[in-house]
Amino acid sequence: MLPTANSERINNILSFKALTYNIHGGFGKGLRQLQLLVEMLAKAAPQIICLQEVKQGPTRFGWENQGEWLGKHLDCWWAFAPVRSHTGGVLGNAVLSTWPIRHTRHHDLTILARSRRACLEVEIASPWGPLRVFNAHLGHLPRERARQARRLLARLPAAGTDQDQPVLLAGDFNSLPQGFVSHYLRKHLADVWRQVGHGRGGTYSTRLPLLRLDYIYVNHRLVPRAAQVVRPKKGRQISDHFPVLVELALNSL
Repeated sequence: MLPTANSERINNILSFKALTYNIHGGFGKGLRQLQLLVEMLAKAAPQIICLQEVKQGPTRFGWENQGEWLGKHLDCWWAFAPVRSHTGGVLGNAVLSTWPIRHTRHHDLTILARSRRACLEVEIASPWGPLRVFNAHLGHLPRERARQARRLLARLPAAGTDQDQPVLLAGDFNSLPQGFVSHYLRKHLADVWRQVGHGRGGTYSTRLPLLRLDYIYVNHRLVPRAAQVVRPKKGRQISDHFPVLVELALNSL
């Protein structure tokens, strides 16, 4: 079982939880979907939340940024980066954190003009120091994803000289575990589910979750301790994906 406390020391190592979730176009069917999402996230109680397909745009209540709305209702710091146009507004990536977000950066991963993709990078002031979080959403075509994965990895400090900083990469990679993207990223980072998860780990679709498309990767500074696919009873009302929740510990050097 994953711990419910905000953070705790296990064997004198600070442990925390992170979650990634494609919320499918901002669950644009009404306020009830927002409330269900907040209830699920509050119950899971992760310190770091990476969301894809978050909407910013007009609603019957006015102009709304769902990342900001969720941040307020979950009492979290938040960051949002738009990616593509969607029904009068935009869809993008958002990161929420119970710890302060100090810096943000937007990485354009677009290969095809008709399929805009991006990664949101944030630096979080965790209890032990800076933590770099990358929240990505890759394309549907294999060659497109392959180029995006190479571009993405080139921007990670885990692949460069700054290898002592904890790094977490999460998102919807639209790639199966046996695909090129997964193999490529595992050469440089640890796939948390592959190390500590049990079973298939299917996240798509909520009707028949046979495909593992959503991942959390970490560098050597973070130790995977547990992983689960969260499957709330009303998950199909929120998204066509299920979220992945993991427990991580800091690997002290």
